[in-house]
Amino acid sequence: GRWLAAGTVVTVDLWDHRRGTLSASLPARGIRAAAFSTDSTSLCWLDEDGVATLPLAGAGDPGAVPPRRDASRPWTHLSMATGTNTLVLADGTADSLVVRRTGQPDLPLGPHQFVRFTTLSRDGGRVASGSLTQPGVLVWESVRGQRLASLDSGLNVRPVFSADGHWLAASGPTCSL
Repeated sequence: GRWLAAGTVVTVDLWDHRRGTLSASLPARGIRAAAFSTDSTSLCWLDEDGVATLPLAGAGDPGAVPPRRDASRPWTHLSMATGTNTLVLADGTADSLVVRRTGQPDLPLGPHQFVRFTTLSRDGGRVASGSLTQPGVLVWESVRGQRLASLDSGLNVRPVFSADGHWLAASGPTCSL
């Protein structure tokens, strides 16, 4: 991809790594997480003001368009799939894990308590989550919310799908799948 994002206490800085220049410095308060869409057309971040989504596709000056904001809940973790159509949001202190698609109601997944890590397949069709307190990586179908698999692992495991979505890797303090 072209972009690199770095969060500070008061901004999300968007760098064009091909040119080595700072392209935009966007206001933010206390960055918790940030993710690019799998096709690099959008940047999404969580801060004290909620979820922000910034389109990057065709953006000559990504700071010229303000990000879309959603302050409906204090989310702590996110993953994003192609474009801004699919987000997975998790509240790392409760039993909340949802799939959010533009123009549709949130789809809760669970139970999976204290989710710390989430990932989406490139097409947004599958979600994997890892928890601080519940061993294992859970894999979900993201349209109906059906749990597809529970993979044995330790606690605090970070899953990630391969670029083609056919493989899932996970690693943490006590495992590597």
